[in-house]
Amino acid sequence: MEWDGSLEQDRGGPLRCVSTMAKKNSMTPAVIAEMALPSLVLLRNDDQRGTGFAVDSSGRIATCLSTLIGPGTPGLWMNDEKPWGEAVEVLGTDAQVDLALLRAPTMVLPALALGESRKVRPGDRVTVLAHPDVRSPTVTDGLVSAVRELSGGCSLFELSVRIG
Repeated sequence: MEWDGSLEQDRGGPLRCVSTMAKKNSMTPAVIAEMALPSLVLLRNDDQRGTGFAVDSSGRIATCLSTLIGPGTPGLWMNDEKPWGEAVEVLGTDAQVDLALLRAPTMVLPALALGESRKVRPGDRVTVLAHPDVRSPTVTDGLVSAVRELSGGCSLFELSVRIG
C-alpha cells in the first residue's frame, strides 16, 4: 500500500511529514510511522533542530531552510541516533516557503512517498512525524484546520497537532 502524505510546516515550527491516509484507509498512526520513519533524518545546526526526509534514493533530502540558518554546518542524524559523518550539499532553497533541498550523496534512504496535497481538506485527519527536541522522532495525530493558498501555486496547511 502506498503512503499518501506530504511535507508541511507551521510558521517557525518544525518540518513535518503529514499523512491523510489514516482517515482514508483506516491506517493507524503507528502503521504510518512504521512506513515513513526509515525515510526521516534529524538535522542539527548548533541549537537549531529540524526534520528532513528523503526525496529520492540518490541522497536528496527536503527540510526547512530555517534549520540551516545560523553558524556552523548542519549535521544529519539517522533514526538510529547515529550521526552522519559526511558533508551535506545545499542544492537549493526557497525562503518564501522555508524549504531547502540538500544532498548527502552516499546516504541511502528510501524515498518518502508523497501524496496529492491538493486533495487535503479542512477536517481531514493527519499523522505528523517530527524531531522537535530530541533525536528520537515523535508521532502524533490531529486534524487539518485550514488550507491557506499562497502565491505561486503553493498551499500551507494549518494543523491542530501538538509537536513534541
